[in-house]
Amino acid sequence: ENGEFSLSFSQEELNLFDLNANGILDSNEGRIIVSGGVDSSTNQPFAGTLLADPNASVVTPLTSLISGLMDTGLAKSDAEQLLSNNFSLSQEVDLTTYDPYENAANGESTSGDILVAGARVATLMKQTEAFVRLLKGANYTSGEASIALTTILAAKLKENQNSLVNPLDDGIAEIVTSVVNDQVSSDLYTPEEVADFVQIIQVSDSLHKTLINSDKSPATIASEITKQQLAVKQSVLDELEGIENLQSVTSTTSLQTLQNSSETFLEVNLFSPTAEDFNFVVDNTKLIDIRYFIENKIKNYNKKYGVNIAFPVGLSLN
Repeated sequence: ENGEFSLSFSQEELNLFDLNANGILDSNEGRIIVSGGVDSSTNQPFAGTLLADPNASVVTPLTSLISGLMDTGLAKSDAEQLLSNNFSLSQEVDLTTYDPYENAANGESTSGDILVAGARVATLMKQTEAFVRLLKGANYTSGEASIALTTILAAKLKENQNSLVNPLDDGIAEIVTSVVNDQVSSDLYTPEEVADFVQIIQVSDSLHKTLINSDKSPATIASEITKQQLAVKQSVLDELEGIENLQSVTSTTSLQTLQNSSETFLEVNLFSPTAEDFNFVVDNTKLIDIRYFIENKIKNYNKKYGVNIAFPVGLSLN
C-alpha cells in the first residue's frame, strides 16, 4: 500500500549472493530491480525499470544511476559522490535511503534539487522507452531501454568524472544515439528521426531545469515537477503512441508549449492532508446540522484537490 516491502531469504538463497560469507548482503552483492507499476508522483503507468543496491531503502532514477556506476567498478560511496557532484546535490545526503517526497512534505531544503535531478532522469527514461517502443513495435520488451540508458549514462558520468560536466547538459544526443544503436536494428530508424527525438528530449529536460536552485518551497517544487511530468506525458508521450511522423511532435514541442501545458494542471495532490487532534462536544439537537456541515466540507475538499474522501466510516450523527 505504501511501497514498503520485506524480502525473506533462506540460508541457501543468502549463500548464493553473500560472496564474502559475512552473513549479510553488501552493496555489491546484488540488485533490487523494480519494473512497471505506477509512478507515484503522477499516478500514471511507469514502463521503465529502476535499480538499487541491496542496502537501499528507496528505489529511484538516481539509485539506478548509482547502481550503474557501481557496475563500472566504483565503490558505492564513490558512485554517490560522483553523482551528487554532477547534479550539484548535497554530499550529506545518502541518495539510496533518502525519500525526496517525504522530505519535501516536511520542508527539508535539500529535497528540491534532488527531486529535480530525479525528474530529469525519470523523464529521459520514459521518453526513451516510448521512442524505442515506437521503433521496435511488438518486438519491444518493456524496461529494456531503461536498463540500457542507465548503463550508458553511468558510463558517461564516469568518463566525465574529472570535468564534472553533467552529461545531460551537453551529451544527451550522444547518449540517446548510443541507446538506440544498442536496442534497435539500424533498418528501423533514420538519423533524422533520432535527431528529432533528441530535440524533444532536450526541450523536456530544459523544462525541469527551470526549477534548479529555485527559491520555491520543496513542497511547491514537488508539485511543479508533477505538473511538468504530466505536461510531458500529454504533449510528448501520448503523441508518440503509434505516430508515423515524428516531425509533427517536434514541430509542436517547445519550452513555452510545455510550460503552458503544465499550467493547465491547477492542483495536484501529492501529500496526505494533516490536521491537529481536537475534541468536539455538541448538543444532540444540532447533530443533523453538523452532519450537513461536515458533508459539505468533504465535498468541497474533494472538488478542490481532486480526491474522493467519503464520510467517515463508523461516524454516525443521526
